[in-house]
Amino acid sequence: MALAGPQTPDRPALFQILFALQDNKTPTLDITGARSRFHRQHYLDLPLELHAEFWPHDDGGLWMTLYHQPDIAEATAKQLAANFTRALGEISR
Repeated sequence: MALAGPQTPDRPALFQILFALQDNKTPTLDITGARSRFHRQHYLDLPLELHAEFWPHDDGGLWMTLYHQPDIAEATAKQLAANFTRALGEISR
C-alpha cells in the first residue's frame, strides 16, 4: 500500500491500478529517404482507474505512461506516478 499512500474512504485500494513493466523495445520503421517516429496511441477505454506502463528507453532507462479515468483527480494520478518512479529507482540500485 505504500505506493498508493494511506488508505482513506475516498481513495480505492491499489488493486484499482494496472501496472505493466514492458520488456519490448520501441519498434522502428526504416524507409529510404524518409524519417519516421513511433507514436504510442492512447487507450480509448480503461478497465481500471489508472493504467501505468513502463517501457524501455534507448538510453537504458524507462519511459513511463500513466493514463487515468476522467473522474480521477490529475493530482492523484501525478502523485502515484511520482511514487512509482521513486519505488522503481530504489529497487534498481
